[in-house]
Amino acid sequence: MSKYLIGYIDEQKGEQLDFSNLMEEDEDFSVHNFNVDENSTLATLLDEILDSKIDCLVVDYHLSETGVPFEGSTVIEEFHKVKPYFPK
Repeated sequence: MSKYLIGYIDEQKGEQLDFSNLMEEDEDFSVHNFNVDENSTLATLLDEILDSKIDCLVVDYHLSETGVPFEGSTVIEEFHKVKPYFPK
C-alpha cells in the first residue's frame, strides 16, 4: 500500500500517464490525476482536490494552452487560500 498520494493536474493525458508511471515505480507513491479541459471550473477542481485527501500537489502551470479557462498558478493560489498550511 502506498504511503503518499500525489495529486497531479495536467490537461494532457500523455503527461498524466508519464508522471503516474514514473512516480508509481516507487511503492511509496500513488498518483491521483485530476482531469481538466475547456469545460472545467476552478471551483469544481478545488472541491475535487480537497475531497481527494492528497499529500502533495503537482500542477502544470500552462493549462490554458489547450483551452482550460485558468492557469496552474491560479489553482495553487486558490488552493492555498483554503489550505494555507499545505506544504508549498
